[in-house]
Amino acid sequence: MQSGPEITIQFETAEGLEVGKTQLRYKDVTIGQVKGIGFNEDRSKVVVEAELTRNVSNLAREGTNFWVVRPRLGVSGVSGLGTLVSGAYIGVDA
Repeated sequence: MQSGPEITIQFETAEGLEVGKTQLRYKDVTIGQVKGIGFNEDRSKVVVEAELTRNVSNLAREGTNFWVVRPRLGVSGVSGLGTLVSGAYIGVDA
């Protein structure tokens, strides 16, 4: 993977995220990988450090949305079934 910018993302929980395994995906294309997981100063949030590929470095800007995609069962049906095999990933929307 061509090294690009390192970014920091905050989430409520690290459920399903693994260092060196969890990918960042934009439109189902892998654009990065989780490099570290820790806490913010008051331990109220999980801080994820990730590295993007060089060709998508323009996504490392304010206003980009990130969320964790994992399998979910709800009233409206099942979502994220692909994560049962691949594991959770971080979705990206610019």
